[in-house]
Amino acid sequence: MKKKILVTLHHPPFGGTFFAEGLRAAVGISSGFDEHVVDLLFMGDGVFCGLGSIDYRELQRFFMTLKSVKASFFLEEEALAERGLKPAEVSPDFTLVNRGQIIDKLKEYDLNIDY
Repeated sequence: MKKKILVTLHHPPFGGTFFAEGLRAAVGISSGFDEHVVDLLFMGDGVFCGLGSIDYRELQRFFMTLKSVKASFFLEEEALAERGLKPAEVSPDFTLVNRGQIIDKLKEYDLNIDY
């Protein structure tokens, strides 16, 4: 049975494996027989992935696969501001959402998986 799943990434896209493992899990969830609907939410230090000026070549295959299944990428506005980053620095592939919108968005999904 097809489910709507949100993968939340809290860790930075560098210095550890949590981030890559979260992307790998999202790709796995979106493939296979059930072809679940998967979206990604970048919170906390995960927002660094949304910066348009940073080259994450090693992660691109995950993003290309997720784009091909029409996954949405959401970025927490407050986490961006807390790190001194501006919305203008965010890649156009990401949609900015505030914490209130995140709470509402969580209600739309059958499952939330945190990394």
